[in-house]
Amino acid sequence: MLVNSAERGWWSWLPFKPPSDADDSAAPDLAAEDLQALERIVSGRFHTEVLSPALAESLRVHLGHRTLPDRLYAVLGLMTMTAVAPLWIYAAIPHPLQDPVVVYGLLFGLLLGYAALTRFLLVDCSHRLIDWAIGGMFMATVVCAEYVRYSEGFSRGELTPSIMLVVPVMMLSLVNQPPTRSIGFVICYGLVILLFDALYLASDSTPTPSIWLMQALVLGPMLVSNLLRQVSIQHEWAARLLLRSQAFRDPLTGLPNRRALEDHFERVQRQQHRSDEGSHHYLALIDLDRFKQINDTYGHVRGDQVLGHVALILNRSARRPFDMVARIGGDEFAIFLYDCASIDGEARVEALLRDIRLARLEHEQSPDHIVTCSAGGCSISPGRTLTDSMRVADTSLYRAKSNGRNQLFTGSMERGQRLGLDGGRSSRTYYDEGGGRASGFTIIVNDAGAIHRRAKDEPR
Repeated sequence: MLVNSAERGWWSWLPFKPPSDADDSAAPDLAAEDLQALERIVSGRFHTEVLSPALAESLRVHLGHRTLPDRLYAVLGLMTMTAVAPLWIYAAIPHPLQDPVVVYGLLFGLLLGYAALTRFLLVDCSHRLIDWAIGGMFMATVVCAEYVRYSEGFSRGELTPSIMLVVPVMMLSLVNQPPTRSIGFVICYGLVILLFDALYLASDSTPTPSIWLMQALVLGPMLVSNLLRQVSIQHEWAARLLLRSQAFRDPLTGLPNRRALEDHFERVQRQQHRSDEGSHHYLALIDLDRFKQINDTYGHVRGDQVLGHVALILNRSARRPFDMVARIGGDEFAIFLYDCASIDGEARVEALLRDIRLARLEHEQSPDHIVTCSAGGCSISPGRTLTDSMRVADTSLYRAKSNGRNQLFTGSMERGQRLGLDGGRSSRTYYDEGGGRASGFTIIVNDAGAIHRRAKDEPR
């Protein structure tokens, strides 16, 4: 989207492949502070605040892709000017060069540098060093040109100092570096001219006040234009990130939505495929018990508050970078636990159900007069699709609700598992494929974490 195929057509003759468009899926997961910063940018009230590392990296990548065509125009333009320099040097200096080997050597070095810079741009236009490489190459051009102008100027065939104005003009109009670097480049450009003026005091090539005034009148407005364009690009970038956040995030709870969960799962699967990992993951669907009665009894505002409170509790389970909690619709949430064994996933979901109970959110229609949740879990083996996994987890959730709610049922293709909450202790009973009990005991886990087996005929 940032650089479409039509814009790339003009460089199709180059021997290097241009970079692909910036991938929206690579945008960072946005915290509340990041969203506020983006909103300030879009509203025009922010241009100087320091961005978080994730946002700064996203902006840097966006700038690299957004300005790639213009940067290539600038680099190839100066490369062409360097290639034809022997022609216009002879036209400007009507006498033989005093040191042609040095002059042609400098021109050849600049050509090699611009060729390498072009390849660098096409291979990785958003590299951290690309701005410094462009600025360094352009400054090297100024230094070489000033050397040729002064060294050949002793024979009164000097070039006008304003000829090098094309370099900062290219820099400010096409390269689109951040304002601080653009200002730094202009300052370095002026220092180079002053340095050569000091080294060659006897030369007639010294810039006159009128030349300095002309350069200031040209570069000043271009610096302002560069700043305004940077603001415009930041505004566009922030608006796109906000739109993406709205498309992938639930507005009520602030959690990722179903689309974000699907996108996240696909990225995890692709990463596993590339690294040949065989990790198992854990997926749980959590549904509020009798949520409709909350809306009927207390109103939808109270229902939204309950959803927000439950979302905060559930979000605690996403402690690792690849874990995710998403609201997938209504009062139903999904928890994806990366590289998590089934028994570990059950323990974490069980803790969440307990935390929701301990929050003691009022619910008169519930047997315990508090909000409770039911959950259905599923262990995701390598190669299993999200659709299949959610189907198994949804079936497990149905089993949990059918068995009395306020419990976790973990199912798989081989067996189901039921975990119910009962007065401060949890019981996990194993079932076979048909739903019948496969063993003659139940594992009891009390609040202190003690575990023992109870025969099926043993009294509670």
